[in-house]
Amino acid sequence: LNGLPQESISNGGNTSRYQGFAAHPATGRLLAFDDRFGSTGGYLSDDGGLSWAQTIGRDTIPLPYPSRTEMEVAEVAPGDPDVLFAAGSANFVRSVDGGATWSDAANVSLPGGRWRGTGYSGRVATEIAVNPWNTDHWIAQGFDGARVLQSLDGGATWTFEALQTGSFSGGADAVFASRDVAYANVGFQAGGYQGLARTFDGGRTWDIVAGAAAGLPEVGDPVKAGSVHASPAAPLVVWAVVGDELLRSTDGGSSWSVLLGGAAGGWITGPADGAVVYVSTSAGALRAFDGVVFESIGGPARAGKLALGPDGTLWNAAHDRTGNLGLGLARFDGSAWETVLDPDDFSGDERLAVGSIHAVAVHPRDADLVAVLMGGPPFRDRSRARGVRVSEDGGATWRTVNEGRPMLRGAALAFHPVTRRLLMGTAGRGFFSITLR
Repeated sequence: LNGLPQESISNGGNTSRYQGFAAHPATGRLLAFDDRFGSTGGYLSDDGGLSWAQTIGRDTIPLPYPSRTEMEVAEVAPGDPDVLFAAGSANFVRSVDGGATWSDAANVSLPGGRWRGTGYSGRVATEIAVNPWNTDHWIAQGFDGARVLQSLDGGATWTFEALQTGSFSGGADAVFASRDVAYANVGFQAGGYQGLARTFDGGRTWDIVAGAAAGLPEVGDPVKAGSVHASPAAPLVVWAVVGDELLRSTDGGSSWSVLLGGAAGGWITGPADGAVVYVSTSAGALRAFDGVVFESIGGPARAGKLALGPDGTLWNAAHDRTGNLGLGLARFDGSAWETVLDPDDFSGDERLAVGSIHAVAVHPRDADLVAVLMGGPPFRDRSRARGVRVSEDGGATWRTVNEGRPMLRGAALAFHPVTRRLLMGTAGRGFFSITLR
């Protein structure tokens, strides 16, 4: 329509909708962005909308995230109609010459495909891990373009690895098995299963394993990747949840066998010596002393995130991503379970917050230093999220730690292996860290 595309498709997400819209109060210049999936970009009009000309296209400028020009908000600077801004859930762009050229306002491009962020990010986080043998090596996982997002300088700059995976596939989990060996499970959302990414050289190169020949689903199969676990005692032995099954590989992920079903959404963990493996399921937690034959150890009937303390205590953030009320926080001392935070012990908003514990982390060197993330689902009008709470006495007392956090929702939580730095991933604003006092 007069140069403004009107794409109409039965799927509402792919139908043109110009929510990113702005007008200059003095000149009447109009800026409009189609925020549909696969948007062709932004358009300018200087005659009150009678005619439009494209000002930025999907591939006009390099951007780090695959959503590109699906911009949901736009602005023309009141003091200067040649200064234009637009932002979406992932990218933030600007023009200072009336739309002739545009630049990424949220990231700085670096050599080798690397990007340095400037503080804006729309990542929905799923997990973050720090290499205990090289604490500058981090792997973050999340929705869309945040699959196998790697930093080799302690979070200052990041690169996208395993680029052969689908742009919108999402990353589920990552684990370091040694200084040089790491695994990441990819295929958490749209795009289907994408395989297991792995590196054997400290993150310098990555490859992907998938398909029937390896005992895994084919790329694009409608199953989700889940938790992944490996032990420094045997870095080539790795466990992964894929779809409804718990799988195991003894050759660094090249071939896999099914250990058990019913593990959908479950979380895997175990001690550094590789002696025991735990997995959470919707029917309770399981334990295998040999990593193969699992027995029930009871506990919360939720496939919640697990964390293992340096004293061998197993913690379960008993929430299963359904958005329904979870079962709080429980721990297992090797023989019996104890509920540490129970929603039924609270009322009102606090009951909802405790029932929305999405993650738990224990410091690798201090069994008493425990953190929980009361994340809350993102699709409710009234948020249950209360952010991060920390205990320094093994769960007896808790304090809120939300300084500098622009968003309380999230599902990723991890301690730095050496310092008192706590890392947290939000449900839509990227990753943050705080050093505990």
